[in-house]
Amino acid sequence: MDIVIVGAQKAGTTWLFSMLKQQPRVGIAFQKELHYFDLVSMNKVNKKKFAAEIWRKPNNSRVSLFSKKKKYLKYVVNPEVSFTDEWYRNIFVNKPVNKKRSEQGVKLVYAEASPSYMMMPDSGIDHMARLLPDIKPILMVRDPVKRMVSGTSMVLARNPERQEWSFEKHASFLRKEQAPRGDYRRAIKLFREKFDDIHIIPFGQIYRDSISVMRKVEELYGLDRITYKNLQARKNSYTGKVVLSEEVMAEIVRLCAPQYEYLKSEFGADFLSEI
Repeated sequence: MDIVIVGAQKAGTTWLFSMLKQQPRVGIAFQKELHYFDLVSMNKVNKKKFAAEIWRKPNNSRVSLFSKKKKYLKYVVNPEVSFTDEWYRNIFVNKPVNKKRSEQGVKLVYAEASPSYMMMPDSGIDHMARLLPDIKPILMVRDPVKRMVSGTSMVLARNPERQEWSFEKHASFLRKEQAPRGDYRRAIKLFREKFDDIHIIPFGQIYRDSISVMRKVEELYGLDRITYKNLQARKNSYTGKVVLSEEVMAEIVRLCAPQYEYLKSEFGADFLSEI
């Protein structure tokens, strides 16, 4: 494993992953978000549910019974081997397209993006560091309030019944579910302790100079210098799709205040204008 995007949710991870997929030497597993380290560290692995979700995916349901992809997916969901360190490696190297390219002499750079890794327990980061000691994790940093507004709007858009929640329920959700997803202060400190370094990408650079973002990634991870398609495309934005109450917005601002203070002290005042 060479590239792991560890966060943050609603900070451009899907955009970056879609760019990486265009790289001729980047190999991915069966999907963008693998949730390996976080689910294992939190004891939340549900192998039966996982298998059902994989087979429900539209592209997978039409796989020929005798195809190589069918054999690969059967391995992916096999409860006897899934969610082990060996399985994690094999879902990359044994994916048919990756295996074929490797046999042709292509030196692949494997990549995944699970924004939830940013909020997983310390034990999950320890596990990642033991299994992948030489990687440089990527952490994408977005303005804390805008990130939480987008993340909250996404959840409410997907679960309309929650829009009728009381302020108390909304506040509890923000504290327990959204604040950890944007806790840069904790994540940056922990990942720097466990890895030689991490690569920080300010969200605003994706809009202002996206090609420079990719050129830096190419340089850091030994990728080819290519021309990217849909470089300006923006995906999965929920900002503004659900109007949040003044009370909820005030709570978001309150919860995010320490993050601004940390980012300013760690990277300087100019960094805040970059995110």
